[in-house]
Amino acid sequence: MENKIWNAMQVIGRLYEEYLEPVCTQYALTRSELDVLLFLSNYPQYDRAADIIEIRHVAKSHVSLSVKSLMSKGYLKGSYSPENQRDVHLKVTAKADKMIVSGRKAQKEFEKILLKGLSKDAIRHLQESTQKIIENAEGEIK
Repeated sequence: MENKIWNAMQVIGRLYEEYLEPVCTQYALTRSELDVLLFLSNYPQYDRAADIIEIRHVAKSHVSLSVKSLMSKGYLKGSYSPENQRDVHLKVTAKADKMIVSGRKAQKEFEKILLKGLSKDAIRHLQESTQKIIENAEGEIK
């Protein structure tokens, strides 16, 4: 069973890369930069680099470099929280709109491929099972 789960994760990850790579190439973005833009646009309530690190479980260094690069390119802007001057809230700028539209389109196409042939009931069960697997994994992350 373990090999099937591991293989599934690898294959799904590779397919996701294939769907996002053209967007990265078209807009001269790293994969990490595109991930940051999509995360911030898909989850505007989580607008800090710390949120991205915590929720996506990615390295602080990758997020930090991507945020700095995106800000220098004008795709992100930051504002400080009045309560905590070290707390920067990030906002995607209109300059990144085309990238986000392309990225979301790639994500939708990817999702469509993965769920092809599954009934609504099967998709619901998959979502529930996946949520439980994520909770189990997060509970073990140190």
